[in-house]
Amino acid sequence: MLMFVQEWKTEPDITKAVDIYRHQLLKAAESEEDLTIKLNMGHSPEDRERAILQFYKAPNINWARNLTVVLQGDAALGDGVKRFFFSQTISKLQFGFELNIEGPGKTLFFLGEEDHQVPSTSKILLDSGLYVVAGRMIGHSILHGGPGLSSLSPSVFSSLIGQDEEHVCLQDCPDMDLREIIQELDGDDDLSQSQTSKMNDLCLSWDLPFVNTENRRWLAEKVLVHAVLGRRREQLRQLRRGLKDSGLMPLLKERPDALNIIFPQASKIFVTPEMILDRIVWPSDSDTESDDGLDISTKCSVTAYLREYIESGTSDELLELLKFWVGWAVLPQHLYVKVKKVSMPTAVTCFETLKIPGHYLSYREFKMDLAAAVSTTDSGFGLV
Repeated sequence: MLMFVQEWKTEPDITKAVDIYRHQLLKAAESEEDLTIKLNMGHSPEDRERAILQFYKAPNINWARNLTVVLQGDAALGDGVKRFFFSQTISKLQFGFELNIEGPGKTLFFLGEEDHQVPSTSKILLDSGLYVVAGRMIGHSILHGGPGLSSLSPSVFSSLIGQDEEHVCLQDCPDMDLREIIQELDGDDDLSQSQTSKMNDLCLSWDLPFVNTENRRWLAEKVLVHAVLGRRREQLRQLRRGLKDSGLMPLLKERPDALNIIFPQASKIFVTPEMILDRIVWPSDSDTESDDGLDISTKCSVTAYLREYIESGTSDELLELLKFWVGWAVLPQHLYVKVKKVSMPTAVTCFETLKIPGHYLSYREFKMDLAAAVSTTDSGFGLV
């Protein structure tokens, strides 16, 4: 076991190192009872979100245990359901829950620009321990090969692993009023009486010295660091605790570069048509069992429509297609295509298989149906 542990510590490829580490934890939990979560697909999105949050609030759980996801009201089973579950969970964490925890509108755990997001300063989320829940969600997804949480600011990474604070940048501050104050402090123009009064009120509330001509740039840096990290220390502490509960903290302490896997930059999550096309296993003329006896010309025509759809798709569109196809926006080794006598495109995510009908006579009709099928991913499992 010691040799195996050392392997993830010394493996130069961080993606491989993370895989070695998570497989170690999964193997150690093989003999334990499965974790099970049941989601009723007939319930409202808010009720399903409430069930997910309640699931991750459970204390003293070994999150490396095998997970069974039951979608009540949906016949789907297997690994594809787990992929759907993790994809939906991380998406909710990324873009907001429908639950009105703080009032009308979505409940956002993270705020800010792309690749500069930081935890919300919401007292309700903090007092409810929901950043511990968020850490468990992220760690649980990573342990089972799922997506990480993208778009987090690198300035919070060092805080998560207990190291000294890194330099923060202005884009890390989601509060535009505070940004304006910081820019004024860091500027060369003389401060007006009203500007000075506003800054001194802020400094007083944050236990910082009043502004003067000598300390204004030093103060700009202190205000920025406090605005981004100081006001969020408890949120980050809870997030760190949740990651620890999931079993990821030993990995992060030994391999801080793993943060780039767990919290990837959104700007670097890019899917190209070539990335998908290179992994597709297309139907062949000899594949009689899977194609319902459709002739080769029909298969060639319909698969050409799929190729055109992929080649003309944007990165965001291809990510959505991938989620429909396999259950999450993570490329598997192979993507399978079957041409079938069915009414609409369907996905068997457990087997990374996309089933497309053979009745299409035009690309326009094919594109409309596939886009409609892909759009069901967020509201249902996608297996229709």
